[in-house]
Amino acid sequence: MNKVTYKLHYLACPYTHADKAVMKERFKKVTDVAVELLKQNVFVFSPISYNAPWEDYELPHIFSFWEHFDKAFVERSDSVIVLKLEGWEKSVGVREEIKYAQGLGLPIYYVDWEQVENGELANMLKGEQ
Repeated sequence: MNKVTYKLHYLACPYTHADKAVMKERFKKVTDVAVELLKQNVFVFSPISYNAPWEDYELPHIFSFWEHFDKAFVERSDSVIVLKLEGWEKSVGVREEIKYAQGLGLPIYYVDWEQVENGELANMLKGEQ
C-alpha cells in the first residue's frame, strides 16, 4: 500500500477568559470552523476543540501548562491557521503559537469565519500543495 501524505494545519484561537460564557462561545466557534474545514477536505488540529472537554478534570487554563502540548502539534503541522476571534491579538497562547510557527518557518494564515465558510482559506491552502 502506498502512503499518502496529507497536509495538517494547526488551528489557533483565543480561549481563556474571565467569563466562562466567552470561553464556551470561543469553543463553539473554533469547533464550527474545524468542522467546516473538514467538510472542505482541510485537515486541522484544533487544540481548543480537542482539549475543552478535559475541563471536567480541572486542568489549568494557563498557557504555561499547555505550551509544550501545543508546540508538539505545531511542529507536526504544515501551517498555522489563526482564527481571528475577538481577543486573538492579546492571547498569550496565540501569540506564542505564532512566534513558534514563525521560528519553524511555517506559513501562517489569519482568517475569519467568512473566509472559511466561503472556501477562501481552502483555496489558499490548496494553492500551496
